[in-house]
Amino acid sequence: MRTTTTSAPPEWLEWTPALGKRSVSASFKSRELARDERGRYVLRATVGDRLFSGLFVTLGVGGLVAGGLMTRQEEGGLGGLLLAVLVGGVFLGVGVYMWRHGNRRVIFDGLGNEVREEGRGEPRVLARYADVVGLQLLRKTVESDEGDWTSVELNLVTRDRRRHSLADHASRTALRRDAGQLADHLGVPLWDRSA
Repeated sequence: MRTTTTSAPPEWLEWTPALGKRSVSASFKSRELARDERGRYVLRATVGDRLFSGLFVTLGVGGLVAGGLMTRQEEGGLGGLLLAVLVGGVFLGVGVYMWRHGNRRVIFDGLGNEVREEGRGEPRVLARYADVVGLQLLRKTVESDEGDWTSVELNLVTRDRRRHSLADHASRTALRRDAGQLADHLGVPLWDRSA
């Protein structure tokens, strides 16, 4: 398995996050490379990612139910109901967003010779295999109220100088391993500046 390449990346390749401020990073391993029943490589959500988003959905629904019960028993009054709906609604909204984001799969279809994104709306082709010039791993700092942490972003680089974000999480070791397997599968270089 390849983990780096000796070929230099093209001079035009940018080393900033592909999605900029829209980038969603996880402080845990949220994506994993697997093989599906047809033998295709698939970047998909981990069980931990699904459980994490499911927890938010559960807390949100629980808050809404608690608000309904408090109103029914008149323990919390209107203020209790509004608080439960507000808090429950926020947790539910965040959980649904994370679930939908986690539902995204990137499929590397060797038979169709294309990289495709599925799971959020209509499937869309990110690139034909012949148009992929390399994979890029880059390191970035994510700022949060609890303290900054380092995330690694995996991007698919195409001939038309576009970068498609494939995964973005804090498990550098796992993402480097997955990127190496994909680079070997695609027959392209892996440019790694994640250290």
